[in-house]
Amino acid sequence: MSLVAPQGKSVIPFGDTFMNQYRLHTEPFESYPEFDDAGDLWTADFESWQGEIPKTVTIKDDFIAWVQQSLNTVQNARLTINGDIGGQGSATRKAIQSFQRGKSLPLITNGPVCRDTETVLTAAVGGGFKLKTVPGPEPAGQTFYVNIPLQVPLGDAKSMTGIFIPEKYCALPQVDLIVFLHGFKLRSHHPTFSIDTYWTLPKFRLRDEVNASGKNVILVAPTLGPQNQEGSLTCSGGFDRFLERVVEALKLRGPYASQPVTPTIRNIILASHSGSGNVMRAIAMGKDASVAKIQELWAFEPSSMGSAAIWKTWAAPPQKAKLFIYFRSGNAGEALCKGLKVGSMTRPGPVVCTTNITAERTTVDHDEVPMRLLRARIAAAPSLVAKSTCARKKSPTVPFLRKGAPRAGEVPFNLFHSMQPHSSSSRSDFEWTNRRDGFETSQEEAYEAIPLSTGSHEFETTLPAVPSPKTIALFNTDLNAPYFGGNFNFRYNGGSNEAWITYNTYLSYTKSFPDPDKARLIKNLEDAILVWDSCAEIQVKDVAGNYNDRIRLRFKLNIVKDKRNANKRTQVHPNGTRSVFFIDKDRETVMRDLNIFIGSPKNVLVHELGHVWGLKDEYKDRWISMKLSLGHVGPNSPLINDTRSIMNVAYDDKGEFRTRFFQHFGRTILGAFWGLKQYMIPVRFGGKVVAHNVMGRIALRKRNISGDPPYTADQPPFNTVFTHIQIAKRA
Repeated sequence: MSLVAPQGKSVIPFGDTFMNQYRLHTEPFESYPEFDDAGDLWTADFESWQGEIPKTVTIKDDFIAWVQQSLNTVQNARLTINGDIGGQGSATRKAIQSFQRGKSLPLITNGPVCRDTETVLTAAVGGGFKLKTVPGPEPAGQTFYVNIPLQVPLGDAKSMTGIFIPEKYCALPQVDLIVFLHGFKLRSHHPTFSIDTYWTLPKFRLRDEVNASGKNVILVAPTLGPQNQEGSLTCSGGFDRFLERVVEALKLRGPYASQPVTPTIRNIILASHSGSGNVMRAIAMGKDASVAKIQELWAFEPSSMGSAAIWKTWAAPPQKAKLFIYFRSGNAGEALCKGLKVGSMTRPGPVVCTTNITAERTTVDHDEVPMRLLRARIAAAPSLVAKSTCARKKSPTVPFLRKGAPRAGEVPFNLFHSMQPHSSSSRSDFEWTNRRDGFETSQEEAYEAIPLSTGSHEFETTLPAVPSPKTIALFNTDLNAPYFGGNFNFRYNGGSNEAWITYNTYLSYTKSFPDPDKARLIKNLEDAILVWDSCAEIQVKDVAGNYNDRIRLRFKLNIVKDKRNANKRTQVHPNGTRSVFFIDKDRETVMRDLNIFIGSPKNVLVHELGHVWGLKDEYKDRWISMKLSLGHVGPNSPLINDTRSIMNVAYDDKGEFRTRFFQHFGRTILGAFWGLKQYMIPVRFGGKVVAHNVMGRIALRKRNISGDPPYTADQPPFNTVFTHIQIAKRA
């Protein structure tokens, strides 16, 4: 759908669900006078929605309207599409609970629809909730608003999150965010106000202070309830989901909209005012993955934050994030610090309450504390960079190294591993392309230069160069995996929080198959890749013993037309035949090719992709097959008893990942950190340093094919929460 905006404004289309059969008479956000006469601007097509739909519908909450539409689609709930979830026992809540029971999800009675339900509902209808953004006026820089769903009881306020990008912002591939949680809606902050009105009030002009700080940071502020009701922000996965949608919005509008690169989040500062201290506490002490990126917490004149005991536990090592409290005499912030310090606080200036927690008295008016102190707090944050130091360099062309080819100017190291991934490999060298070599376009045939995201090439690097750690980009490699049949592209851009493993393949059909059968197979292959995607992360250990650097493993399928760009051929056979002449019928195989069948199901393809990544079969088979097969762990391996492993016989939805699957990826990523002092851990013997290590560990982000959360404790004897890895070099 295309939208016609008021003169001088632009509007982003927000998905093809909305057309013009029924017209909504609610403006996007009522605070904009230019939208006052735009009653017909936002339109919606309810053709696929069931139930009684009046021709004029006021949508209370876009997200709940999507939930209602989706439930009508998947279970014929016949709900009225009005965006109102209602109270306990409402028709919408009953329909949600019916869906949750059918999918074995946790039931909600009167809370928000959390991420687990949203994810399953998205899969059921084949599409998720679409964001929409609108621009906002003043101050210098860029402000826009996005309808990120938090399901907060807002009354007449609008469900919107404000995003402010300061003037002269430098669009780096990794962004730093300040997430600000406003206080109770009292006095000048009226309960009907949304964030767009809040930060234009004289006492809450936060955006001007971000501009004045000179730091390259983006301010994000959701609209909370009148008494700081946070909705789904504190659901399990809720803060992660919120930030994912912030990044999505940055790609829709702002300096990243014109770039091929999707930014990733580097550092987060979580700030609160007044009554939102408890919301900040719940997020900071939660289990979401993005909590690890929080560098500082700022509590501006909190009215509640919880007990001193829980904050003392939070602040204990290995916690690295810091909490700064600004309080007025006699208020909750002072009481909290006294409880931690166990003593008087008469001395002026900052007071160290306990490790990682500092408090300071202020005489500023309660409402003005954030605005008056924000600029200095931003300027003092060591995790934020100044705009004046931003590198404005054009993203370079990144070369891929073809497997087995010599490297010009490479930096070799003879390394020994304390944990070998397998015993059959004779390769003991660990090598990577150094900083200079990795970003020069070589004239030698060893390199194939691929421009970034042009759309004219069948595989791309997608992320620009960033400072150390080193960047590793390898074409058609197996990374010294357990099974030599692994072939894929590997890319880790130094400093990123993601590493990409891409399977480039072209499809070869051994007979003519109907197009629907081909489409179904490709869909199964794509779904199998999604099972692997983000299933594990590599956590790098620094010299202080912390694991703050976490690199998620991303897996991607790329179907190419030119076989020269393929890692493997995917050969598709008829059902009931042999993929290889010496293998039983209907058995997929991975050797030089990935041999599958036109009817191969998703879960079987998940297993076969494990071979593409370089993993061996672990199931019990005929002795001769286990003994002679190069792709099997062997008859004497204890792993043949790990029957819940997806590389064993667990082909159902509860087939489980294992941290051991990812050791070759992990050691490769550790190589990117070699030579950085904060990661080089010395090995001493007889009072002398005899070697240096870079150490890390592998952690799962998914338990199984269904995507359930990983175990929080070891499941002996095969399933450990962490697998520790290292690379080393003699001194």
